[in-house]
Amino acid sequence: MRNELYRFRSGNKGERDTAYYLDVRFRDTSNWIVLHDLRLTNGTDVVQIDHLLINRVMEFFVLETKRFQGKTLRITEEGEFLLEENEQVRSLPSPLAQNDRHITILKRILQAQQILPKKLFSPVFYNYVLIHPDTRIERPDSQRFSTQNLCKSDLFYQEINRLLQLNAFTNFFHNVARLHSVVGKDTLQNLGQAILRLHQPGRPDYKKQFGITPEEISSGAPTSKPSPAAQEIEGFFCFHCKESISPEEARFCFKRKERFQGRPYCRKHQQEFSVRHE
Repeated sequence: MRNELYRFRSGNKGERDTAYYLDVRFRDTSNWIVLHDLRLTNGTDVVQIDHLLINRVMEFFVLETKRFQGKTLRITEEGEFLLEENEQVRSLPSPLAQNDRHITILKRILQAQQILPKKLFSPVFYNYVLIHPDTRIERPDSQRFSTQNLCKSDLFYQEINRLLQLNAFTNFFHNVARLHSVVGKDTLQNLGQAILRLHQPGRPDYKKQFGITPEEISSGAPTSKPSPAAQEIEGFFCFHCKESISPEEARFCFKRKERFQGRPYCRKHQQEFSVRHE
């Protein structure tokens, strides 16, 4: 359980730092919308997206965040992802393939909900995996396996500029044609709000994950106060400071998805969040 809590905190810091990098560059421009920590559902389709960037040309940048603090992420020429620490190596599922599946489900949900603007050209989806700056990356020969869509999260803005400049020179006529797909600023904002309305916050089933049966709960329920680590896992916590919060504080945030982007905050950081975003 403590290992699970460590992995959760590590991943959460990676997402929080990446959200900061993205907000600094994209939140104050009307040509982009940036959404964080989305969980979209439609029937049996469920997709968890760390970050989603959309611009007025209907380009969707679907971003998956990974953090392996103090470790080395090595990608082989065959596209296998390996994690190295203290001379030990273990294989990881490909985050690029994982995010590609996210994009497939996202397309299905957007199509089913019919919330995309009706334009001449279909939206373009980009798959990027952002690695936290405290993780070292060893890349293969780009001719054998390209890792262009995997970059450090603090350098993603530079990658966007590189991509836009590349497209401006190599796809000039295509870009001219896609001018018909440019949507207005209000249309872009309405699209963002429509996607946020599809957000359904989820809670991990730790009882199932750790194999805890109802009999174990009823027969072995502790009479003393649970440890802080157990409280954090079983209850709600503030997205900013990671302190435990009451169900009432969490419900207050969940009922105001557009204001808090589906994340729970303690009373103190609810107020700070409001000041920063009003």
